[in-house]
Amino acid sequence: MDDFVHLLHALHQLIEKFAHGYLQCPKVGNVIELHLPIHPVSCNQIRECPDDQDRTQDRAPTMRMTALSNNDLGPLRDALTLAGLPVDDLAYPGRQFFSFSHQGVDVAFGGIEGEGADRLLRSLVVLEGQRGKGAGAAVLAAIEAFAKREGAERLHLLTDSAAAFFTGQGYQAQERSLAPASITATAQFKTLCPASATYLSKRLV
Repeated sequence: MDDFVHLLHALHQLIEKFAHGYLQCPKVGNVIELHLPIHPVSCNQIRECPDDQDRTQDRAPTMRMTALSNNDLGPLRDALTLAGLPVDDLAYPGRQFFSFSHQGVDVAFGGIEGEGADRLLRSLVVLEGQRGKGAGAAVLAAIEAFAKREGAERLHLLTDSAAAFFTGQGYQAQERSLAPASITATAQFKTLCPASATYLSKRLV
């Protein structure tokens, strides 16, 4: 297993601690830095972020989760377009998108939409060349952790081709008629996604 795969595996474990409030990593502007050792160590050896911010030499490599403004959506738009995913509503209000990068290289993008207990997983796309390494599961876990901290209790989504991936991450396929009104009112449900797209949801615990 190469270093990047070690990183993604460790990231997934770390996010579980982050989501339950066990780990507080520093925020640098709109960047959340997740500090992870990527050399062969067991997951229970993942260290917490150092209190001494000047000890840069001791820091582990990072996966960066960066909140995107409307001015930063170009790479996300390109990635979604290449993947054949909708882009028309990216700059609409009520959406928060993120980039995920390792050593300055974009790995994936994702985002959520809405407010309150029910939110839409608006996008999740892993870039070509980064797939098959566990990035999708790690990025999804980070987005779920963010949504939960923001007060979400359930995430909902539509997908044409990734239903198997999401069911593997705890999502359940549902009839569209069961979706909350706040979700069926989104652009994805109303116009952007075809009627054939699978609707899934997950309770965040």
